[in-house]
Amino acid sequence: MAFLINFTQTAFIYLQQAQESTEVKYIVALIAALASIIVAVISAAVSVFSWLISRKNQSALQKEQAALTKRNQEELANLQARLTLQTQNEIEKAKSELAEKSQLRLESHKADLTAKNQEEIEFLRATLGEQGKERDARRDYEYEAHKRLYVECEPLLFQLADLAEHGYHRVHSLARTARRGNLPDWLSGNSYYLRSTIYKLLAPSVIFRLIQQRLTFVDVTLDAYIANQYRLLKLLYLTFTDSFDFASIEPKIEYDPDAKDSGSKRKSKPQTYWRQGLYLGALDNAMDALLVTSNDKARLKTYGEFELEYMDPTSDTYQRLIRVTDILYAFHPHDRPVLWRMLCTQTLIYKKIIQSQSAAGESTSRVGLASVSPQIPEGGLDWRKNAAEASDDEALLTPQKVAKEYLHTRLPEVFEA
Repeated sequence: MAFLINFTQTAFIYLQQAQESTEVKYIVALIAALASIIVAVISAAVSVFSWLISRKNQSALQKEQAALTKRNQEELANLQARLTLQTQNEIEKAKSELAEKSQLRLESHKADLTAKNQEEIEFLRATLGEQGKERDARRDYEYEAHKRLYVECEPLLFQLADLAEHGYHRVHSLARTARRGNLPDWLSGNSYYLRSTIYKLLAPSVIFRLIQQRLTFVDVTLDAYIANQYRLLKLLYLTFTDSFDFASIEPKIEYDPDAKDSGSKRKSKPQTYWRQGLYLGALDNAMDALLVTSNDKARLKTYGEFELEYMDPTSDTYQRLIRVTDILYAFHPHDRPVLWRMLCTQTLIYKKIIQSQSAAGESTSRVGLASVSPQIPEGGLDWRKNAAEASDDEALLTPQKVAKEYLHTRLPEVFEA
């Protein structure tokens, strides 16, 4: 092929350069033309052959590609099938292992729960047993405490029914005696009226001391009625020590019994300088003066026992009561208004004690107290012989106002403002 192309090119060059005859040139040209035709035919044949070869190769390639694709798809399907089977086997194996582990954990947890529940049940049984014992012990204690309450307190409350009435009436008696002009004379010297006043004003508070000595706080709170009586008695007891509080309630009273020269001034100005209350130590001494031990148990002295001892100025009873005697000695409501405020306050406490004892029989098994504590008559606390001695406000309204304010401040659930 390359030879023919070179020959043709050489012939054309020869024809251009040769000097031969026209015939020779014609022959050469003819040969060159034939060579060109042959070259063209051969080129066309080569092209056709190349196209055929290409088509054949392309068809073979397509077939091979299709076969390869099919083979790849088959291998992929086989691989997927193997992987699916392997995965399914692994899943089943994992599920089996997980189920086995879960069962083991479940059994272990059940065992732990069973053991824990058993421990809790045993603990609960023990706790319930202890609580049952505590409940039984508490019930036994409360039963014994109630017995002790009734044995120890009921006789004292029976005494209190009378003593509260005596104290209430004695304060009203003081107002009546002043109104008749017999004060301060009846409370001067070692008179019967002074002795009986000391006894009647202190005796109810001695009941408080006896309850306090014989019972515990828990014992007292087991019975609401006794607890109420106890706190009323305690408040009555404390009034003796609150003279400064009574003086400070409006309208205030100038009150300074501890002043350096109070001893020389108290006769000229008793409202300010005469002591009208007790310190706690003096009050406790006074309580002890009215106590006596009988059959290994403390009790309130009878008035006869008290009077017999008090008549002797050298006796322990008389010495313990010096402070009480002093605040009552030659007393008159006008001259010692702080003490009068205290006594008016005590009448309200006495009245509440008597009312609560009388009402107890209506709702509890305590019968008898109502019958021994009949409704007390309302006595007047007007101590004036005539209206010129003091105004209504000074003699009546102010002491009652002070008493109510004092009681409401200290026991508001019992005493209204």
